[in-house]
Amino acid sequence: MRHFRALLPFILAAVIFWLADSLILTITSGSGFLFCLWDGVTSTRLIFRLVIALLILLIGFTKVLRREMDYMRVMRMGRDAKIARFGAPDSPDSHQRMLYYALRLATLMKMGSSEQHNLRILCYCYDIGLVGVHSSVLYKRSKLSVDEQKVWDEHINYGADIIANIPKLARAARLINCHEERYNGSGVIAMYGKSIPLACRIFAAVEMFDHLTHPHNISRAMTPQEALDELDMYAGTALDPDVVEAFHRIIGDNKLAAALTVQVYMR
Repeated sequence: MRHFRALLPFILAAVIFWLADSLILTITSGSGFLFCLWDGVTSTRLIFRLVIALLILLIGFTKVLRREMDYMRVMRMGRDAKIARFGAPDSPDSHQRMLYYALRLATLMKMGSSEQHNLRILCYCYDIGLVGVHSSVLYKRSKLSVDEQKVWDEHINYGADIIANIPKLARAARLINCHEERYNGSGVIAMYGKSIPLACRIFAAVEMFDHLTHPHNISRAMTPQEALDELDMYAGTALDPDVVEAFHRIIGDNKLAAALTVQVYMR
C-alpha cells in the first residue's frame, strides 16, 4: 500500500498525459473523444503515447526503488551504530518493536501521514550519529565526564547531518536532532513541553518502554504493566503526560490496539 501511494502520482500523470493528447487530437481532427483514445490514433502516435506513459511510470518506479534503498541504507547504519554502543544486541528486533508502538500512538494521537513517515525514519536511525563518536567515549561503561558527555551529545548533530544528506529522508533530520529532548526542558538543546515535535515525544516514551521490557544489560525485563508504571513516574518530567496516557490506552484496551493495528497496516 505504501509503495502504491508513492506510485499513484506517476500513474495519474501518465493517465492525464494520455487524456490530454486524446483531447488535442479530438480538437484538431474533429473526431469523437472516445474514438481518439485508442481506435482513431495512428500507430506512430500510439507508440509515442505508450513511450511517454511508460517513461513516466519508469521514473516513478525508479523513485520508489531509490527510496527503499535509502531505507535499507539507514537500517544498516542504525544497526551498526547500536551494536557499536551496546555490543551484539539481545533484542535484534528493537527497531520494529519501537515502530510497532510508535505508529499506533501516532494514529491514536491523530498524527498526519507525512509526520508518521518521518517518525518511521526516526525509529530506525535515531542513534545513527553514534558512528561519529570516538570509541573512547562510545565504549566507556562508567559514568561519562562533563567533557565526554559533550562529545557524546554531539551524536545527535552527526545523525542529523547524515540524514539531511539522504534526499528522501532529509525531512526527518530535525527529529534526529531533537530525539533526546525531555518534556521538562532538561534535554540536550533544552526544548520544552509541546515545543518538542510530537514524533520525538512519542519516540521518547516508546524508547523507554522498549529499554525497560527488553533491557540491553543484565537487568530484569519488566512486564508491560510494570514498564507503564515506570513511565508514569517520568510523565511531566522526561515524558509527555499525554503520550503516556495514550500508551496506557493502547496496552490496556485490546480492542483499541487491534483497531489501530488495522489502521496502520491498511495504509
